[in-house]
Amino acid sequence: MLELENVSVTFNKGTSLEKVALKEINVTIQDGDFITMLGSNGAGKSTLFNVISGAILPSHGKIYLDSEEITKQKEHIRAKNIGRLFQNPEHGTAPHLTVEENLALAYSPKKYGKLSLAVHKQDRLYFQEKLKTLDMGLEDRLKTPIGLLSGGQRQAVALMMALLNPPKILLLDEHTAALDPKSAQKILKITNDLIQKEKITALMITHNIQDALNNGNRLFIMNEGALIQDMNAQEKSKLKPADILNYYAV
Repeated sequence: MLELENVSVTFNKGTSLEKVALKEINVTIQDGDFITMLGSNGAGKSTLFNVISGAILPSHGKIYLDSEEITKQKEHIRAKNIGRLFQNPEHGTAPHLTVEENLALAYSPKKYGKLSLAVHKQDRLYFQEKLKTLDMGLEDRLKTPIGLLSGGQRQAVALMMALLNPPKILLLDEHTAALDPKSAQKILKITNDLIQKEKITALMITHNIQDALNNGNRLFIMNEGALIQDMNAQEKSKLKPADILNYYAV
């Protein structure tokens, strides 16, 4: 599905501010993998996501998606195949537009070939059906400006927006970190349900060690720009949160 070959990123190269953010990352992500990612601040997790999504170009190395090299492919082109959800529930949604208008922005261009805020009747019924599966009452709030929703509700809509046209890969960039514990667990359950239902390949950055151990079939641990551990489901099932402290400082 996704392969990174000797991928490195160096910021401000040749200056006194030079920083190596990624060091020779070599990894293959299989179709259907759900990978959780741990690492201290500055370990390179978000930089890795930025490289995969095309937000920044690697200083060295190559990236392949379905055996096609995409190393220099523009971010907006990659966005057709790579979805991303951010920590801030406000990121990626338009606060003054309604729930259904936000969903239409994500759904309509691929279906109708143009950007439109017009919500077709059949699409509205489809949105209601999809939102009902979240069990948050959002199917009855299609006309509500999304800025008036709670953080958890808004993140749930953002997640649904990312999956209305299922991407090949979904990047979850600490998407529950800004939520209260109850909402975070709700969104995490919804995330798991949708990933399994849509058979999405996903990577999830989290600082919650227990969440990283409880979710997904694979675990990455990063430190100082390097991928220092790549564990399968069986290996990570044997870990306890205290074991992770041996790999990096929280």
